[in-house]
Amino acid sequence: MFNDNEITPEVVESISIKLNHPVQHAMNIPCLNVNKNVTTISYCARGKLVRARPIFTHFGFNKNQSTTAYECKEQTDIIDTKKTAVGSEKPLDIVCEDEDRSTDKDRTQYDIERDEQDGIVSHDEHSSILEDRTQYDIERDEQDGIEYEKKDQPIHKNQTQNTIKRRCLSRFKIQQEIINMIKNVLSNEYFHPSNPLYMCDAHCYFDVLFEKLKCPDQSIWCYIEHNSELYDQGIDMKYIIQCYFAPRHFDNEKWIYTYSKYLNHPVVYGQCGLHPLFSHHFSFQMELNIRRVVKHERVVAIGEIGLDFYTSSRPSDDVQIYAFIQQLSIAREKNLPVVIHSRNSFIKTMEILCQELPKDYRICWRQFAYGGEEMNMVKCKFSCIFFGCNLNICVNEAAKKAIERAPLQSLLIESVAPHYTIAECPNVWDTHPVFVAKVYEYVAQMFKLSISQTTQQIINNMEKFYNLK
Repeated sequence: MFNDNEITPEVVESISIKLNHPVQHAMNIPCLNVNKNVTTISYCARGKLVRARPIFTHFGFNKNQSTTAYECKEQTDIIDTKKTAVGSEKPLDIVCEDEDRSTDKDRTQYDIERDEQDGIVSHDEHSSILEDRTQYDIERDEQDGIEYEKKDQPIHKNQTQNTIKRRCLSRFKIQQEIINMIKNVLSNEYFHPSNPLYMCDAHCYFDVLFEKLKCPDQSIWCYIEHNSELYDQGIDMKYIIQCYFAPRHFDNEKWIYTYSKYLNHPVVYGQCGLHPLFSHHFSFQMELNIRRVVKHERVVAIGEIGLDFYTSSRPSDDVQIYAFIQQLSIAREKNLPVVIHSRNSFIKTMEILCQELPKDYRICWRQFAYGGEEMNMVKCKFSCIFFGCNLNICVNEAAKKAIERAPLQSLLIESVAPHYTIAECPNVWDTHPVFVAKVYEYVAQMFKLSISQTTQQIINNMEKFYNLK
Protein backbone atom coordinates (compact mmCIF):
# COMPACT_ATOMS: atom_id res chain seq x y z
CA MET A 1 0.00 0.00 0.00
CA PHE A 2 1.23 3.51 -0.82
CA ASN A 3 0.67 6.60 1.28
CA ASP A 4 0.29 10.06 -0.20
CA ASN A 5 3.90 11.01 0.56
CA GLU A 6 5.25 7.79 -0.96
CA ILE A 7 4.21 8.57 -4.54
CA THR A 8 7.48 9.47 -6.20
CA PRO A 9 8.51 9.72 -9.86
CA GLU A 10 10.30 6.37 -9.44
CA VAL A 11 7.11 4.73 -8.24
CA VAL A 12 5.11 6.31 -11.04
CA GLU A 13 7.52 4.96 -13.64
CA SER A 14 6.70 1.43 -12.49
CA ILE A 15 2.99 1.90 -13.08
CA SER A 16 1.31 0.50 -16.18
CA ILE A 17 -1.91 2.14 -17.29
CA LYS A 18 -4.62 -0.42 -17.89
CA LEU A 19 -7.15 0.77 -20.42
CA ASN A 20 -10.37 -0.86 -21.44
CA HIS A 21 -11.75 2.01 -23.50
CA PRO A 22 -10.60 4.90 -25.69
CA VAL A 23 -10.02 8.22 -23.94
CA GLN A 24 -12.71 10.46 -25.37
CA HIS A 25 -12.93 13.34 -22.90
CA ALA A 26 -10.79 14.88 -20.20
CA MET A 27 -13.08 13.19 -17.69
CA ASN A 28 -12.46 9.73 -19.10
CA ILE A 29 -9.07 8.94 -17.51
CA PRO A 30 -8.86 5.46 -16.00
CA CYS A 31 -7.46 4.30 -12.69
CA LEU A 32 -3.91 2.96 -12.53
CA ASN A 33 -2.99 -0.40 -11.04
CA VAL A 34 0.06 -0.19 -8.76
CA ASN A 35 2.04 -3.45 -8.63
CA LYS A 36 -1.12 -5.59 -8.43
CA ASN A 37 -2.18 -4.13 -5.08
CA VAL A 38 -5.57 -2.58 -4.40
CA THR A 39 -4.00 0.86 -4.12
CA THR A 40 -4.21 2.98 -7.23
CA ILE A 41 -3.32 6.37 -8.52
CA SER A 42 -6.33 8.05 -10.07
CA TYR A 43 -6.68 10.99 -12.41
CA CYS A 44 -9.31 13.53 -11.48
CA ALA A 45 -11.92 14.87 -13.89
CA ARG A 46 -9.54 17.67 -14.83
CA GLY A 47 -6.93 15.20 -16.10
CA LYS A 48 -4.13 15.83 -13.59
CA LEU A 49 -2.33 13.28 -11.41
CA VAL A 50 -3.58 13.22 -7.83
CA ARG A 51 -3.05 11.32 -4.58
CA ALA A 52 -3.17 7.57 -4.25
CA ARG A 53 -6.41 6.10 -2.94
CA PRO A 54 -7.95 2.66 -2.41
CA ILE A 55 -10.11 1.66 -5.37
CA PHE A 56 -13.52 0.77 -3.97
CA THR A 57 -14.85 -0.81 -7.09
CA HIS A 58 -17.85 0.66 -8.84
CA PHE A 59 -20.49 -1.56 -10.40
CA GLY A 60 -18.87 -4.63 -8.84
CA PHE A 61 -15.59 -4.29 -10.74
CA ASN A 62 -13.50 -6.20 -8.24
CA LYS A 63 -15.80 -9.14 -7.60
CA ASN A 64 -13.65 -12.17 -6.70
CA GLN A 65 -10.49 -10.37 -7.77
CA SER A 66 -7.60 -8.95 -5.78
CA THR A 67 -6.81 -6.22 -8.28
CA THR A 68 -8.75 -3.75 -10.35
CA ALA A 69 -10.99 -5.34 -12.96
CA TYR A 70 -9.61 -3.18 -15.76
CA GLU A 71 -7.84 -5.67 -18.01
CA CYS A 72 -4.74 -4.58 -19.87
CA LYS A 73 -5.46 -4.17 -23.56
CA GLU A 74 -2.87 -1.52 -24.34
CA GLN A 75 -0.21 0.52 -22.56
CA THR A 76 0.73 4.14 -22.78
CA ASP A 77 3.11 6.56 -21.10
CA ILE A 78 2.29 8.69 -18.11
CA ILE A 79 2.31 12.40 -18.84
CA ASP A 80 2.46 15.36 -16.43
CA THR A 81 3.26 13.13 -13.46
CA LYS A 82 4.51 15.79 -11.06
CA LYS A 83 1.42 17.99 -11.02
CA THR A 84 -1.30 17.85 -8.44
CA ALA A 85 -4.99 18.37 -9.06
CA VAL A 86 -5.45 21.56 -11.08
CA GLY A 87 -1.94 22.69 -10.11
CA SER A 88 -2.87 22.92 -6.42
CA GLU A 89 -1.48 21.24 -3.32
CA LYS A 90 -5.00 20.76 -1.97
CA PRO A 91 -6.53 17.25 -1.86
CA LEU A 92 -8.59 16.37 -4.89
CA ASP A 93 -11.96 16.43 -3.08
CA ILE A 94 -11.37 20.00 -1.85
CA VAL A 95 -10.12 21.20 -5.22
CA CYS A 96 -13.12 19.81 -7.12
CA GLU A 97 -15.53 21.15 -4.51
CA ASP A 98 -14.01 24.63 -4.65
CA GLU A 99 -14.14 24.68 -8.43
CA ASP A 100 -17.70 23.46 -8.71
CA ARG A 101 -18.85 26.08 -6.21
CA SER A 102 -17.58 28.94 -8.36
CA THR A 103 -20.18 31.43 -9.56
CA ASP A 104 -21.22 31.92 -13.17
CA LYS A 105 -19.49 35.28 -13.39
CA ASP A 106 -16.14 33.68 -12.48
CA ARG A 107 -16.40 30.94 -15.10
CA THR A 108 -13.55 30.96 -17.57
CA GLN A 109 -13.71 29.65 -21.12
CA TYR A 110 -12.11 26.46 -19.80
CA ASP A 111 -14.91 26.12 -17.23
CA ILE A 112 -17.57 26.65 -19.89
CA GLU A 113 -16.06 24.01 -22.19
CA ARG A 114 -15.65 21.58 -19.29
CA ASP A 115 -19.26 22.11 -18.21
CA GLU A 116 -20.46 21.49 -21.76
CA GLN A 117 -18.72 18.10 -21.64
CA ASP A 118 -20.30 17.38 -18.25
CA GLY A 119 -23.78 18.36 -19.43
CA ILE A 120 -23.91 21.33 -17.01
CA VAL A 121 -25.47 24.66 -17.88
CA SER A 122 -25.52 28.05 -16.23
CA HIS A 123 -28.61 30.10 -15.41
CA ASP A 124 -28.00 32.28 -18.46
CA GLU A 125 -28.05 29.25 -20.73
CA HIS A 126 -31.15 27.73 -19.09
CA SER A 127 -33.72 29.53 -21.24
CA SER A 128 -32.28 28.14 -24.47
CA ILE A 129 -32.38 24.62 -23.05
CA LEU A 130 -36.06 25.01 -22.20
CA GLU A 131 -36.70 26.04 -25.79
CA ASP A 132 -34.83 22.96 -27.04
CA ARG A 133 -36.98 20.51 -25.09
CA THR A 134 -38.89 18.14 -27.33
CA GLN A 135 -42.62 17.59 -27.08
CA TYR A 136 -41.86 14.22 -25.48
CA ASP A 137 -39.79 15.96 -22.76
CA ILE A 138 -42.56 18.50 -22.13
CA GLU A 139 -45.26 15.81 -21.82
CA ARG A 140 -43.05 13.71 -19.53
CA ASP A 141 -42.35 16.70 -17.30
CA GLU A 142 -46.06 17.50 -17.08
CA GLN A 143 -46.80 13.90 -16.07
CA ASP A 144 -44.08 14.05 -13.40
CA GLY A 145 -45.41 17.37 -12.07
CA ILE A 146 -42.24 19.24 -13.01
CA GLU A 147 -42.11 22.98 -13.46
CA TYR A 148 -39.01 24.93 -14.48
CA GLU A 149 -37.90 28.01 -12.61
CA LYS A 150 -36.99 30.71 -15.11
CA LYS A 151 -34.70 33.54 -14.15
CA ASP A 152 -36.48 36.54 -12.55
CA GLN A 153 -39.84 34.73 -12.85
CA PRO A 154 -41.63 33.77 -9.62
CA ILE A 155 -43.41 30.46 -9.26
CA HIS A 156 -47.17 30.80 -9.58
CA LYS A 157 -48.88 31.31 -6.23
CA ASN A 158 -51.25 28.41 -6.92
CA GLN A 159 -48.43 25.90 -7.47
CA THR A 160 -49.24 22.62 -5.73
CA GLN A 161 -46.98 20.88 -3.25
CA ASN A 162 -46.61 17.93 -5.63
CA THR A 163 -45.01 20.08 -8.29
CA ILE A 164 -41.25 19.67 -8.56
CA LYS A 165 -39.43 22.95 -9.14
CA ARG A 166 -36.22 22.51 -11.13
CA ARG A 167 -33.25 24.85 -11.05
CA CYS A 168 -29.90 24.80 -12.80
CA LEU A 169 -27.21 23.90 -10.25
CA SER A 170 -23.50 23.24 -10.43
CA ARG A 171 -22.27 19.69 -10.90
CA PHE A 172 -21.13 19.60 -7.26
CA LYS A 173 -24.58 20.55 -5.92
CA ILE A 174 -26.37 18.10 -8.21
CA GLN A 175 -24.02 15.35 -7.11
CA GLN A 176 -24.60 16.23 -3.45
CA GLU A 177 -28.35 16.05 -3.97
CA ILE A 178 -28.03 12.49 -5.25
CA ILE A 179 -25.58 11.50 -2.51
CA ASN A 180 -27.94 12.84 0.17
CA MET A 181 -30.75 10.73 -1.31
CA ILE A 182 -28.56 7.61 -1.12
CA LYS A 183 -27.50 8.36 2.46
CA ASN A 184 -31.12 8.82 3.49
CA VAL A 185 -32.00 5.42 2.02
CA LEU A 186 -29.16 3.79 3.95
CA SER A 187 -29.66 5.86 7.11
CA ASN A 188 -30.61 2.81 9.18
CA GLU A 189 -27.93 0.55 7.75
CA TYR A 190 -24.22 1.29 7.31
CA PHE A 191 -22.25 -0.16 4.45
CA HIS A 192 -18.57 0.57 4.01
CA PRO A 193 -17.51 1.40 0.42
CA SER A 194 -15.12 -1.56 0.46
CA ASN A 195 -18.05 -3.86 1.27
CA PRO A 196 -21.06 -2.19 -0.39
CA LEU A 197 -24.68 -3.17 -0.65
CA TYR A 198 -25.32 -4.67 -4.07
CA MET A 199 -28.39 -3.63 -6.01
CA CYS A 200 -29.76 -4.53 -9.45
CA ASP A 201 -31.39 -2.46 -12.17
CA ALA A 202 -33.68 -4.45 -14.47
CA HIS A 203 -34.38 -1.64 -16.94
CA CYS A 204 -32.05 1.17 -17.96
CA TYR A 205 -31.43 3.29 -21.08
CA PHE A 206 -27.72 4.12 -21.07
CA ASP A 207 -27.82 5.50 -24.61
CA VAL A 208 -30.58 7.98 -23.71
CA LEU A 209 -28.79 8.91 -20.47
CA PHE A 210 -25.54 9.60 -22.31
CA GLU A 211 -27.36 11.76 -24.84
CA LYS A 212 -28.91 13.74 -21.99
CA LEU A 213 -25.46 14.17 -20.43
CA LYS A 214 -24.13 15.38 -23.80
CA CYS A 215 -21.65 12.50 -24.03
CA PRO A 216 -23.43 10.17 -26.48
CA ASP A 217 -20.31 8.26 -27.50
CA GLN A 218 -18.83 7.55 -24.10
CA SER A 219 -18.42 4.03 -22.77
CA ILE A 220 -19.83 2.59 -19.56
CA TRP A 221 -16.29 2.67 -18.14
CA CYS A 222 -16.04 6.40 -18.81
CA TYR A 223 -19.43 7.07 -17.26
CA ILE A 224 -18.54 5.19 -14.08
CA GLU A 225 -15.16 6.86 -13.74
CA HIS A 226 -16.71 10.29 -14.12
CA ASN A 227 -19.59 9.55 -11.70
CA SER A 228 -17.67 7.41 -9.24
CA GLU A 229 -18.76 9.48 -6.23
CA LEU A 230 -22.33 8.30 -6.72
CA TYR A 231 -21.27 4.68 -6.31
CA ASP A 232 -18.93 5.23 -3.35
CA GLN A 233 -21.69 5.85 -0.83
CA GLY A 234 -22.33 2.25 0.23
CA ILE A 235 -24.29 1.11 -2.85
CA ASP A 236 -22.84 -0.80 -5.77
CA MET A 237 -24.52 -2.35 -8.80
CA LYS A 238 -24.59 -6.12 -9.23
CA TYR A 239 -26.51 -6.34 -12.53
CA ILE A 240 -27.81 -3.69 -14.93
CA ILE A 241 -30.06 -4.50 -17.89
CA GLN A 242 -29.66 -2.14 -20.85
CA CYS A 243 -32.86 -1.99 -22.91
CA TYR A 244 -32.63 -1.93 -26.72
CA PHE A 245 -36.13 -1.04 -27.89
CA ALA A 246 -36.00 1.36 -30.87
CA PRO A 247 -35.25 0.82 -34.58
CA ARG A 248 -31.92 2.64 -34.26
CA HIS A 249 -30.67 0.00 -31.81
CA PHE A 250 -30.98 -2.69 -34.46
CA ASP A 251 -29.21 -0.84 -37.26
CA ASN A 252 -26.29 -3.16 -37.99
CA GLU A 253 -23.59 -0.48 -38.09
CA LYS A 254 -24.82 1.35 -34.99
CA TRP A 255 -25.14 -1.92 -33.11
CA ILE A 256 -21.58 -2.99 -33.91
CA TYR A 257 -19.84 0.33 -33.27
CA THR A 258 -21.94 1.81 -30.46
CA TYR A 259 -24.71 -0.09 -28.73
CA SER A 260 -23.11 -3.52 -28.42
CA LYS A 261 -20.12 -1.96 -26.64
CA TYR A 262 -22.26 -1.26 -23.58
CA LEU A 263 -22.26 -5.02 -23.03
CA ASN A 264 -18.47 -5.11 -22.73
CA HIS A 265 -18.84 -4.11 -19.12
CA PRO A 266 -19.04 -7.18 -16.85
CA VAL A 267 -22.12 -5.96 -14.97
CA VAL A 268 -24.20 -4.79 -17.96
CA TYR A 269 -26.48 -7.18 -19.86
CA GLY A 270 -28.97 -6.46 -22.60
CA GLN A 271 -32.56 -7.13 -23.54
CA CYS A 272 -33.80 -6.36 -27.03
CA GLY A 273 -37.18 -6.09 -28.66
CA LEU A 274 -39.12 -3.63 -30.76
CA HIS A 275 -41.41 -1.64 -28.48
CA PRO A 276 -45.09 -1.82 -29.57
CA LEU A 277 -45.10 1.89 -30.41
CA PHE A 278 -42.35 1.14 -32.97
CA SER A 279 -44.03 -2.00 -34.29
CA HIS A 280 -44.77 -0.35 -37.65
CA HIS A 281 -41.01 -0.66 -38.29
CA PHE A 282 -41.16 -4.45 -38.01
CA SER A 283 -40.25 -6.10 -41.32
CA PHE A 284 -38.20 -9.02 -42.59
CA GLN A 285 -35.11 -6.82 -42.45
CA MET A 286 -35.92 -5.73 -38.91
CA GLU A 287 -36.49 -9.33 -37.85
CA LEU A 288 -33.12 -10.28 -39.34
CA ASN A 289 -31.41 -7.43 -37.47
CA ILE A 290 -33.07 -8.44 -34.20
CA ARG A 291 -31.92 -12.01 -34.70
CA ARG A 292 -28.36 -10.78 -35.19
CA VAL A 293 -28.52 -8.78 -31.98
CA VAL A 294 -29.97 -11.71 -30.04
CA LYS A 295 -26.92 -13.78 -30.99
CA HIS A 296 -24.82 -11.67 -28.62
CA GLU A 297 -23.98 -13.80 -25.61
CA ARG A 298 -24.88 -11.03 -23.17
CA VAL A 299 -28.36 -10.38 -24.55
CA VAL A 300 -30.43 -12.23 -21.96
CA ALA A 301 -34.08 -11.40 -22.78
CA ILE A 302 -36.52 -10.28 -25.49
CA GLY A 303 -38.31 -7.08 -24.58
CA GLU A 304 -39.93 -4.94 -23.99
CA ILE A 305 -42.55 -6.18 -26.43
CA GLY A 306 -46.33 -6.30 -26.28
CA LEU A 307 -49.41 -4.24 -27.06
CA ASP A 308 -50.15 -0.57 -26.39
CA PHE A 309 -53.77 0.35 -27.18
CA TYR A 310 -53.62 3.47 -24.99
CA THR A 311 -51.47 5.98 -26.86
CA SER A 312 -53.41 7.97 -29.43
CA SER A 313 -50.69 8.17 -32.09
CA ARG A 314 -49.94 4.45 -32.12
CA PRO A 315 -49.55 1.83 -34.85
CA SER A 316 -52.70 -0.11 -35.69
CA ASP A 317 -53.74 -3.00 -33.46
CA ASP A 318 -53.06 -5.55 -36.22
CA VAL A 319 -49.55 -4.21 -36.80
CA GLN A 320 -48.76 -4.41 -33.09
CA ILE A 321 -50.17 -7.93 -32.79
CA TYR A 322 -48.11 -9.18 -35.73
CA ALA A 323 -44.85 -7.74 -34.36
CA PHE A 324 -45.65 -9.10 -30.90
CA ILE A 325 -46.25 -12.67 -32.12
CA GLN A 326 -43.14 -12.69 -34.30
CA GLN A 327 -40.90 -11.57 -31.46
CA LEU A 328 -42.43 -14.11 -29.08
CA SER A 329 -41.53 -16.72 -31.67
CA ILE A 330 -37.89 -15.54 -31.61
CA ALA A 331 -37.84 -15.66 -27.82
CA ARG A 332 -39.21 -19.19 -27.74
CA GLU A 333 -36.75 -20.29 -30.42
CA LYS A 334 -33.78 -18.86 -28.47
CA ASN A 335 -35.22 -19.90 -25.07
CA LEU A 336 -35.02 -16.34 -23.78
CA PRO A 337 -37.41 -14.80 -21.24
CA VAL A 338 -39.77 -12.07 -22.41
CA VAL A 339 -40.44 -8.62 -20.95
CA ILE A 340 -44.00 -7.46 -21.59
CA HIS A 341 -45.45 -3.99 -22.12
CA SER A 342 -49.26 -3.84 -22.04
CA ARG A 343 -51.62 -0.87 -21.80
CA ASN A 344 -55.39 -1.03 -22.33
CA SER A 345 -54.85 -4.45 -23.91
CA PHE A 346 -55.01 -7.02 -21.12
CA ILE A 347 -57.29 -9.57 -22.75
CA LYS A 348 -55.54 -9.55 -26.12
CA THR A 349 -52.11 -9.70 -24.46
CA MET A 350 -53.19 -12.70 -22.40
CA GLU A 351 -54.70 -14.47 -25.42
CA ILE A 352 -51.44 -14.18 -27.35
CA LEU A 353 -49.22 -15.15 -24.42
CA CYS A 354 -51.32 -18.25 -23.67
CA GLN A 355 -51.30 -19.26 -27.35
CA GLU A 356 -47.58 -18.72 -27.90
CA LEU A 357 -45.88 -19.66 -24.62
CA PRO A 358 -46.04 -22.63 -22.24
CA LYS A 359 -47.28 -22.22 -18.67
CA ASP A 360 -43.78 -22.32 -17.13
CA TYR A 361 -42.22 -19.76 -19.48
CA ARG A 362 -40.29 -16.89 -17.84
CA ILE A 363 -42.28 -13.66 -18.24
CA CYS A 364 -41.79 -10.22 -16.72
CA TRP A 365 -44.77 -7.88 -16.93
CA ARG A 366 -43.54 -4.31 -16.58
CA GLN A 367 -45.65 -1.62 -14.87
CA PHE A 368 -48.67 -3.84 -14.41
CA ALA A 369 -51.54 -1.34 -14.78
CA TYR A 370 -54.51 -3.63 -14.15
CA GLY A 371 -56.48 -4.75 -11.11
CA GLY A 372 -56.27 -7.53 -8.56
CA GLU A 373 -58.34 -10.07 -10.51
CA GLU A 374 -56.22 -9.51 -13.60
CA MET A 375 -53.06 -10.17 -11.59
CA ASN A 376 -54.56 -13.32 -10.11
CA MET A 377 -55.42 -14.49 -13.61
CA VAL A 378 -51.85 -13.91 -14.81
CA LYS A 379 -50.39 -15.79 -11.84
CA CYS A 380 -52.85 -18.64 -12.47
CA LYS A 381 -51.96 -18.96 -16.17
CA PHE A 382 -48.16 -18.69 -15.76
CA SER A 383 -46.08 -20.25 -13.00
CA CYS A 384 -42.91 -18.23 -13.61
CA ILE A 385 -44.28 -14.69 -13.79
CA PHE A 386 -42.37 -11.61 -12.59
CA PHE A 387 -43.42 -7.99 -12.27
CA GLY A 388 -41.24 -4.96 -12.90
CA CYS A 389 -41.53 -1.97 -10.58
CA ASN A 390 -39.79 1.39 -10.76
CA LEU A 391 -39.81 4.92 -9.37
CA ASN A 392 -43.38 5.32 -10.57
CA ILE A 393 -44.57 3.56 -7.40
CA CYS A 394 -43.45 6.62 -5.42
CA VAL A 395 -46.21 8.75 -6.98
CA ASN A 396 -48.68 6.44 -8.74
CA GLU A 397 -51.33 4.81 -6.53
CA ALA A 398 -52.30 2.21 -9.13
CA ALA A 399 -48.66 1.12 -9.45
CA LYS A 400 -48.38 0.88 -5.66
CA LYS A 401 -51.44 -1.35 -5.38
CA ALA A 402 -50.21 -3.62 -8.18
CA ILE A 403 -46.85 -4.17 -6.48
CA GLU A 404 -48.52 -4.78 -3.12
CA ARG A 405 -50.40 -7.71 -4.68
CA ALA A 406 -47.20 -9.30 -6.03
CA PRO A 407 -44.98 -11.49 -3.84
CA LEU A 408 -41.43 -10.26 -3.23
CA GLN A 409 -40.09 -13.37 -4.97
CA SER A 410 -41.62 -12.13 -8.23
CA LEU A 411 -40.35 -8.52 -8.27
CA LEU A 412 -37.71 -7.02 -10.55
CA ILE A 413 -36.67 -3.46 -9.68
CA GLU A 414 -35.96 -0.85 -12.36
CA SER A 415 -34.53 2.66 -12.49
CA VAL A 416 -35.80 3.40 -16.03
CA ALA A 417 -32.90 5.89 -16.07
CA PRO A 418 -32.87 8.62 -17.17
CA HIS A 419 -36.65 9.05 -17.43
CA TYR A 420 -38.17 9.17 -13.93
CA THR A 421 -37.46 11.90 -11.38
CA ILE A 422 -38.13 11.93 -7.65
CA ALA A 423 -39.09 14.60 -5.13
CA GLU A 424 -35.92 14.00 -3.07
CA CYS A 425 -33.80 15.16 -6.01
CA PRO A 426 -35.84 17.98 -7.56
CA ASN A 427 -32.92 19.48 -9.46
CA VAL A 428 -31.66 16.23 -11.01
CA TRP A 429 -33.12 16.38 -14.46
CA ASP A 430 -31.95 12.93 -15.57
CA THR A 431 -31.68 9.99 -13.20
CA HIS A 432 -28.99 7.29 -12.96
CA PRO A 433 -29.13 3.55 -12.28
CA VAL A 434 -28.29 4.20 -8.61
CA PHE A 435 -31.78 5.72 -8.24
CA VAL A 436 -33.11 2.18 -7.84
CA ALA A 437 -32.18 2.73 -4.19
CA LYS A 438 -35.47 4.61 -3.69
CA VAL A 439 -37.46 1.68 -5.09
CA TYR A 440 -35.58 -0.74 -2.87
CA GLU A 441 -36.40 1.46 0.12
CA TYR A 442 -40.11 1.48 -0.74
CA VAL A 443 -40.24 -2.28 -1.33
CA ALA A 444 -38.35 -2.98 1.91
CA GLN A 445 -40.83 -0.87 3.89
CA MET A 446 -43.78 -2.51 2.16
CA PHE A 447 -42.61 -6.03 3.07
CA LYS A 448 -41.24 -4.93 6.50
CA LEU A 449 -37.71 -6.04 5.67
CA SER A 450 -34.28 -4.46 5.89
CA ILE A 451 -32.65 -3.03 2.77
CA SER A 452 -30.04 -5.81 2.78
CA GLN A 453 -32.69 -8.54 3.00
CA THR A 454 -34.58 -6.96 0.11
CA THR A 455 -31.50 -6.60 -2.08
CA GLN A 456 -30.54 -10.24 -1.62
CA GLN A 457 -34.00 -11.40 -2.68
CA ILE A 458 -33.98 -9.14 -5.75
CA ILE A 459 -30.55 -10.49 -6.75
CA ASN A 460 -32.00 -14.00 -6.56
CA ASN A 461 -34.97 -12.89 -8.67
CA MET A 462 -32.69 -11.35 -11.32
CA GLU A 463 -30.52 -14.44 -11.53
CA LYS A 464 -33.55 -16.69 -11.85
CA PHE A 465 -35.39 -14.65 -14.49
CA TYR A 466 -32.40 -13.73 -16.66
CA ASN A 467 -30.48 -16.97 -15.96
CA LEU A 468 -27.48 -15.01 -14.64
CA LYS A 469 -24.64 -16.56 -12.68
